Amino acid sequence: MRSFWKISPVCAGLCLAGSIVAAADFQIVAESDPKVVTHELESGGLILGISDQGGGYINRLYLPGIGEVMGTESARYGRGGQSSIRDALHGGRYNPTQAGFSDYAGTQCEVRKTEDGGKLVVLPRPCCLYRGDGKFDFTEWENLADDRYREEGGRKDWDTIDETGLKGKQATEVTSEFDYYCTYENRKGWTAGHDDTEISIPCIRHYFEYRYVRDPGHCIEQHNLGPLYNPNAGEVTDISNSQPSGVHEATKDDLGIVILSMSIRMDRSLWTPAYVAFVDSSDPRDLHFTQRTSKAVPRNVHDNSQLASRTPAYRLPKAPQVDVSLFILADSTDPDKEGALGLYYPDGDINRFPVIGVDRESGEPVYKDDRWLQLGLLDTPRRTGKMQWCGFRGRLLGLLNPTRLPDNQYEAIRGEFYILYGSPRQILENAARIQSFQ
Repeated sequence: MRSFWKISPVCAGLCLAGSIVAAADFQIVAESDPKVVTHELESGGLILGISDQGGGYINRLYLPGIGEVMGTESARYGRGGQSSIRDALHGGRYNPTQAGFSDYAGTQCEVRKTEDGGKLVVLPRPCCLYRGDGKFDFTEWENLADDRYREEGGRKDWDTIDETGLKGKQATEVTSEFDYYCTYENRKGWTAGHDDTEISIPCIRHYFEYRYVRDPGHCIEQHNLGPLYNPNAGEVTDISNSQPSGVHEATKDDLGIVILSMSIRMDRSLWTPAYVAFVDSSDPRDLHFTQRTSKAVPRNVHDNSQLASRTPAYRLPKAPQVDVSLFILADSTDPDKEGALGLYYPDGDINRFPVIGVDRESGEPVYKDDRWLQLGLLDTPRRTGKMQWCGFRGRLLGLLNPTRLPDNQYEAIRGEFYILYGSPRQILENAARIQSFQ
């Protein structure tokens, strides 16, 4: 069995000069108040707040001149600002998420702030499965948190496993095979390697990893049986693109057709910008403003029909194409009016190669692989009557479980996401400094 708590030396060195240690007290599920902000990071008046009771998920976003935009509608462990993964092979219900089990039961974590105050580091810890979609209950036990399904007697689930004497009870059911790790960093004043010009506006970078570090166990086994498993929709004839070499057909303990989401959810009563702008022409300097309605607006930035041929039963979402993975929310079509919010998923090395194989001892990547089937932007002005969903969603071929790799390796999904604030033109120009559009 692989180490449960091992933290790679490279992570420690990159994050806090070797000072990272695992949290002594850890609860995979604990009911708590999701509105409480435990740590904050500022970038030129832009303030981001996170919770160490919810995996470091974002539960505060303050915009200069506008104010708080997340509010109570977003301050739930199933909402806020965070990422998640799920896969078609397991019906979209094996769902490791950053924040925790349900809207009111989060995953505890340890957060460290660098001495200069410019970076928050969420230490690696086991990642909880989200409770589900309201239809498929996989938790027989509720000793740590109510699963909010109203089944007879309080204990019933859909996984067809007898768990009446399960060791660890609910913790065993919801502790996934994944670890989660992330950072938030002030990037105002930062100079990109390809450009001598500094980032001139408020800018926060968010980096995250979902690490398949533990051998397949009880948690994923629950989703390999009964209605939680969908081997037809999640069929992948070969998971890896170029690394590792060879043909790797998806098995029940792998993830097949991974849906990766990274989003910011905001309270409509606090701020509902009237326009969204995309870069959707051959000239990346050309911002196209569209009036927001109640309808979700998707835009694709990447499609790979060659890799899609490996997923014979899965239909990838179709949407108009845009040239840059950036969209901007604004109250005006004036490109020079301040008060706009930019969300950016740059086409750099990290996002271009979202899957890495990692050496357990050194923490160094031993390979990187482009498994993108599709990647898109999604602006949903009315995700619910009171909340908007703004972010990025893409599909990858899949992820190999550790038993299919050398003993000293695991695979991880990684991503890099930026929040920028200023005028639309400033956001566009500074996004290009982070990662050149050309």
